[in-house]
Amino acid sequence: MNLLETALTGLNWSELHRTLDKQGFAKLPRLLSADTCRKLVQEYDNEDIYRKTIDMARYRFGIGEYKYYQAPLPDVLQELREGLYPELAKAWVPFIREPDTAWALSFMTPSSARTIAREW
Repeated sequence: MNLLETALTGLNWSELHRTLDKQGFAKLPRLLSADTCRKLVQEYDNEDIYRKTIDMARYRFGIGEYKYYQAPLPDVLQELREGLYPELAKAWVPFIREPDTAWALSFMTPSSARTIAREW
């Protein structure tokens, strides 16, 4: 088990779900090393790994930009997605049942969708 897997399995999901329900957000402990973050930041100017760049000012979202990665995601981001989304999906279930929030399904991984299917 690598450090990220260890960090993800050590999360107190019961407490995180309670905090999400109460506040609408929950702060996670550090999941990535400084070195891993540095590597991700260093790749920011590598346009080959992104499929789209959004200028936030154009849409009145503020100042700056954000980028959508090409598939496949970098390994560490895929690992985060697979480690976090199934648990987050459990918190989304009550809201996704509402017709105006079905769009949220498009953000889920297949394993997250399976989690929701089990909950329904």
